[in-house]
Amino acid sequence: MDTNELNTSRCSKLGTGIKQLDEKLAASEMREMIWSPKMDLVAAIGLADLSEVVLYRLHALKKMWTFSPPTEGAKVTSLVWDPIGKCIALAYTNNQVIILAVEKATVLYTHSTSSVPRKLTWLSVGEANHHGNISCFKDESEHMLPKLPPIQRETEMDPSFKMINREGLNYLVVSGDAGLLNIYVYGLLLIASIDKDTGRLQEKTVCSSCLTNSGSHLVSVLEDSVGDIYLSALKTNLLSNRREEIRTIADKFVKIISLLEVNHSCAVLSLQAKYVLVNKVFPGLKILFCSAL
Repeated sequence: MDTNELNTSRCSKLGTGIKQLDEKLAASEMREMIWSPKMDLVAAIGLADLSEVVLYRLHALKKMWTFSPPTEGAKVTSLVWDPIGKCIALAYTNNQVIILAVEKATVLYTHSTSSVPRKLTWLSVGEANHHGNISCFKDESEHMLPKLPPIQRETEMDPSFKMINREGLNYLVVSGDAGLLNIYVYGLLLIASIDKDTGRLQEKTVCSSCLTNSGSHLVSVLEDSVGDIYLSALKTNLLSNRREEIRTIADKFVKIISLLEVNHSCAVLSLQAKYVLVNKVFPGLKILFCSAL
């Protein structure tokens, strides 16, 4: 048996283990589709309209929701799932990165970048090897920050707080034009930003970046103005050596922004209650209530 016959035999044996389960017709041609790491969901960017992101359930290719761009004319350049499949990060040509809760396409947070983000990577890093006593970094925020009050009866806490993977550290890496390279803890807190004027990144586009599993190195693919490709590896020892401190700061940040959102929601409810009192319950005492409120 010659080499070609042997390769053909191997391919035929491998092919017997691959079976097409189903086939569905999409509403339009897709440019990019990303599977959820945990559920039978697929986030897709349409080829005809690069501004919208559609979430499908694989079982029947049922459309769950469609998310429109934050501003008119903004196009999606990249999307990525978080490691636990509860959030999606979207990069836009209007220099924004939006974090969405998958359940109802709720905007949890919006980041503004210095240039157009081109590629998003979201991954978990391995657990640190603890040496010595680190009790000084124990999370004791419950003694300083109040618990989040429920806004609705069925809601126990703010959505942005529920969506966060608190079992381990995860980082969202944003790379793009003009040497853009940012790292966000939990996809929310900007923990590192590489100076675009450094020798490696100056006048280059960061096509893609990824942290190693230990978080000790950041590997990036760069492209200059003439199309030459470079591979860059940066040491990020602070991310690997200071994990407990980073986790503590990130947890505080999430709790603070959640409290601010709850406060904003309470203020909106207060204004609605005042409107009902003035215009519906006591319309005859409108002037008196307005002066008192």
